[in-house]
Amino acid sequence: MSPAVGDPGTVAVVCVGAGWATGERHLPALVRDSRVHVLGVVDTHLDRARALAARYQLEHAGTSLGDPWTESATAVTVGAPPWTHGDLVEEAIARGWHCLCEKPFVLPASRGAELARRAEAAGLVLAVVHNFQFSRAGSRLFASLDAGRLGEVESVYGFQLSNPDRRLPHWHSTLAGGLFLDETAHLLYLMRRVLGTLEPRVVDSRLRGREIRDLTATFAHETAWATLSLNFNASISEWQFVVAGSEAVAAFDLFRDILVVVPNDRGHGARDVLRSSGALLGGHAAGFVASGLRMARGRLSYGNDDVLTRFLDAVSGDRSRITGMTADDGCAIVACLETLVARAGIEAGA
Repeated sequence: MSPAVGDPGTVAVVCVGAGWATGERHLPALVRDSRVHVLGVVDTHLDRARALAARYQLEHAGTSLGDPWTESATAVTVGAPPWTHGDLVEEAIARGWHCLCEKPFVLPASRGAELARRAEAAGLVLAVVHNFQFSRAGSRLFASLDAGRLGEVESVYGFQLSNPDRRLPHWHSTLAGGLFLDETAHLLYLMRRVLGTLEPRVVDSRLRGREIRDLTATFAHETAWATLSLNFNASISEWQFVVAGSEAVAAFDLFRDILVVVPNDRGHGARDVLRSSGALLGGHAAGFVASGLRMARGRLSYGNDDVLTRFLDAVSGDRSRITGMTADDGCAIVACLETLVARAGIEAGA
């Protein structure tokens, strides 16, 4: 049973947006957390808000954060389209609410930075859903990096193929850059987590109207080579993130939540090749089974459960828990997205 509004330590939450992110990612984690009382759902389409509220047995549904039933809220989650993020975050800050916002954060980055300053001055938690770094495989990747098990990082590769026939937000084509602006944040925050910075150097692209169809970029870094390669008109959908170190190579399959680590193959002799092949095949098979079981049980959350937990921990006082998903982190990713869109020759704006 969820706590009642007003109980000590209770976080009263309003969910904005009745789409996939709220229904499949935010609410499942929120309703499982004993600290949370979900008040209801807000969406510009009342029928959608009511349907999602009924699905999770929530008391309220509405079309505005100004509805009377929201007055007892202490936090809001934003799962609405990207161009609405700025206004929703601004309203949350004005009402004294903590806020967890979907990626990409606030467009443009300059507005996001101003809202971040306002939230900090008001003592409010403002965080962004940068979830894959906290997935099962993502957590293992960064634990390996932090422990030095990959050796010195030599290169970083972000790779995405997107089949236009898969489930996509109906509004993606209205964004500057199209699906690129909505999805590429994932690979960029992973890359920034490894490199520490994101400075696009060379960008090449192919457009379809105002949508990016293909893009390749390299990033400046003192010691590592970093590239991003994207295609949004492919026959399959794959998101891969690879870190090549001096002692091992780690391949992170985002969609399947699998991490494969292949050790240094030294002289590349027969024994070395068998060893690296075994690590590759065994690692993928073990990851496939583990992720498959989680998917079958409806518990493959790709780090979203951890994002919500970290946000609530920060609301409870431990601000260190949102490292990697702060408003400043969100602004850095949006700034990079804006640079890449501009380099592709597309005018700014949602």
